[in-house]
Amino acid sequence: MRNNGSPEPLFETDDERTYFSTTLYIHPDFGKHQDGGVINGVINLKPNEERLIEYIKAHPNATIAELAESMKVGTSTVDRAVKSLKQKGVLDRKAVIGKKSGLFLKS
Repeated sequence: MRNNGSPEPLFETDDERTYFSTTLYIHPDFGKHQDGGVINGVINLKPNEERLIEYIKAHPNATIAELAESMKVGTSTVDRAVKSLKQKGVLDRKAVIGKKSGLFLKS
C-alpha cells in the first residue's frame, strides 16, 4: 500500500488481544478519473482499447469495419473504444487518401 501512495492501515486490538480490527483506507485518488482516464500520469486502458491499439500499430490505415472484424466485435464497440482513446489523448483521426479517414496513435 505504501508503494502506491495509499494511507497506512490502522490495526486495533483490546488489551487482552482477544480480537483485532483492521481499517484499510482508500487511496486519495480512488475514483478520480481525470484527463479522460489518466490517473497520476498512467493511462488506464480497457481490454478492447489495448487490442485496438495493437491492431492499429500493425495496420495504421485500418477502417472501423476492419478493426471490428479483427477484434470480432461490432462497429459500435470499436466506435466507443476509439472515442475513449481520443479522450485519453492516445488516438486521433487523420485524412487518408481514398478513405473517409484513418486512425493514428499519438506519440
